[in-house]
Amino acid sequence: MKFSARTLAAALVCSALLSGCFNKSEKQEWQVEPEGEQSSFSVPQKVQLKVEAENLSAQVQVDLDGWQPLLISGDTATGNVSGIVEGNHRISIRFMYTTPLYGELVLAEATKNVQVIAGTSTRLEILESDYILNIFDEDSDGISNADEIEQGTSPIDPNDPPPTSSSAPSSLNEVSSSSLSSVVSSSSEPGPGDIPSSVTSSSSLSSTSSSTTISGPVDNAVAFAGRDILDAKEGDLVEIQGDAVSPTAPVTYAWSYTGIENVELSGVDTDTLSFQTGDYLQSQIFEFELVVTVGETVSAPDTVIVVVTADNDAPVVSFFPAERTVAPGATVGLVPLTHADPEGQSLTYSWEPSALNPLTVDDFSFDNETATFTAPTPEIANESLTLVFELTVSDGVNETVQPVTVIVTGGNEIPVADITTANDATSVDENSTLVLSGADSIDDYTTPENLSYQWALEGDVAFELGITDWTTQDITVVAPNL
Repeated sequence: MKFSARTLAAALVCSALLSGCFNKSEKQEWQVEPEGEQSSFSVPQKVQLKVEAENLSAQVQVDLDGWQPLLISGDTATGNVSGIVEGNHRISIRFMYTTPLYGELVLAEATKNVQVIAGTSTRLEILESDYILNIFDEDSDGISNADEIEQGTSPIDPNDPPPTSSSAPSSLNEVSSSSLSSVVSSSSEPGPGDIPSSVTSSSSLSSTSSSTTISGPVDNAVAFAGRDILDAKEGDLVEIQGDAVSPTAPVTYAWSYTGIENVELSGVDTDTLSFQTGDYLQSQIFEFELVVTVGETVSAPDTVIVVVTADNDAPVVSFFPAERTVAPGATVGLVPLTHADPEGQSLTYSWEPSALNPLTVDDFSFDNETATFTAPTPEIANESLTLVFELTVSDGVNETVQPVTVIVTGGNEIPVADITTANDATSVDENSTLVLSGADSIDDYTTPENLSYQWALEGDVAFELGITDWTTQDITVVAPNL
């Protein structure tokens, strides 16, 4: 049977391979059917044998999303069950007993997990043994609702007497003294028809068995692992509250995880189990078991599931420092401090200079997460150059864009003046000329011809030197007539 991820209805049908429907070893199966078709399934025998059919009703629940009624006719319950879509689901079925005297009482419930996958048929087996009765005890007297109704006691009165039996006395006072003496005090040789003192008569044995049963109750040990949690998120701290049902002695707890994943648990020996969810590519179902010990009685395990909804998280990328300063002409390498995917998927990398950068970096290149370039020289002296580069990291579905900033400092150190003369002359004749040049002056930012100059004469001079412009790169000096 084919179906899509649209809303579907679940139909409960008896297995075609079984003879008859629902003996104790038999099973039922959930089968996904088109919306609108009736769901039908058999009432378990353990419920049918305990209560009157006219007071019985049934309900089904999908993922704790409200109970939907089913109509019981004979030993079959039917009804429309909606709300099943593709994915993991928790299906619960329960039977109730309703009278004006007791109101509505839950008798039995079965809960199973099922994964619905588009394009395939989906079935879920429900065994007779999957139905739990003993945790439903309205008056908390240690006797289940179903057992109390079957034996004729009140399921809502914890002080009602136990059922009486005509074949066995209800207390030690009902055991006859003659029966006791025949067992305890007979010491003579047996005569015809007598019973030897070492042999107990059937009536005496019955009396003794009855008194032993009444005076030695057994501690009630029923574990309840709590309600299923179907809406946990990645990164949640999940707490599961367990309990012992109507304990009659001190309780100890033992939790365990039934899966194969590595899950770190806290509170395994308390009533509250907790664990931290992680990051997953697909939704996860975690199943845990709780066993309680009441006095010296150990319970059967009870299970609870936690469904964690997965979302494909984007990769994590960071730079440290997020802003760095370099000198003009420096070779710059950009590498992120962290670059990883929370789910461990493979990543791809792409670098781009920001479109807002004031100039183009000609030799920018990258190899996966590493980018390199040569820092350019700022166009304006005394001003720094700010460049932004963006690294895009993708896991194939989601991507993260992380910028990193590079500041190139303005290269403008103090120029170094250098004066030269023709032929390196250091003296001249009277009335002759000498050219002094600043052409060999140096600057880290610009060339000598782009520099400005200011000549000055050291000390006081009482004669003219014939200099007309003191702000040129070269000046001509006329030696005075001394």
